[in-house]
Amino acid sequence: MNRATLLPGEGSAGTRRMQGEAKEGFSYAELERRLRALPDGPASVLDTPRPFAIASIIGNFGIILGLLPSLLITFMAPQMWMVTMAKIGLMVAIIGSAPEFIRCLWVIPRSLWRWRNEQVVQLDHDIVQFRKVVVWVSRYPEQTLREYLHFVRRTQARLASKMGLLAGGVDKLGVAPLLIALGIQLKAFLELGQTPYWQLLIGLFLAIAYLIAFVAQLMRLRMQLYEYVLDEALEASAAPSGLPNPTAGLQS
Repeated sequence: MNRATLLPGEGSAGTRRMQGEAKEGFSYAELERRLRALPDGPASVLDTPRPFAIASIIGNFGIILGLLPSLLITFMAPQMWMVTMAKIGLMVAIIGSAPEFIRCLWVIPRSLWRWRNEQVVQLDHDIVQFRKVVVWVSRYPEQTLREYLHFVRRTQARLASKMGLLAGGVDKLGVAPLLIALGIQLKAFLELGQTPYWQLLIGLFLAIAYLIAFVAQLMRLRMQLYEYVLDEALEASAAPSGLPNPTAGLQS
């Protein structure tokens, strides 16, 4: 069912525009573009900014780079380039991990102290903004929305299975694996060639597993958002009286 003609205040021009959009077809790319265009809420401090997420990923690569020389020593004669690689890896790991760590020192106490007020303010902001996206999505045929909703749910299930296979339950431990891996790397740098082989392997595994889990969790959160929007749009399309009254006048 297409709800284009049921939206208030659209008029014939709006109807023609909506029909043109439906003819072009729904896509995840357009949905993502509209979601990214939504303004951040007053409590958006709880969302990890993109630069911080990129820095964390770079920090993980630094840990991996810094641990490799200690592993290579067990198979090769020590070389100066190994020391250089370990230094570079340690610096990259510290620089990449520091922004998010310092941010957490500020965000966590702040969110614990003000969580109630920030939660309700953020919810009031989000419901108004997401209605706009839901109104746009609900203009497409019901069968199309069900197909996209079914596909994103299946993709989430497959991603969860892959995460369990590649990273185990590392995503449930938060930042702890990263801190452990960084500690092992620091020890390996200070005691080059003396750190037990099994500790190096554990540190390398934790760094790689955390990197996989971190990126996969970001993907899961985004797909859950797609699922929420599609599900809400289907409910709005199936409602006998159209969208709820609070959506009146919301235009995309």
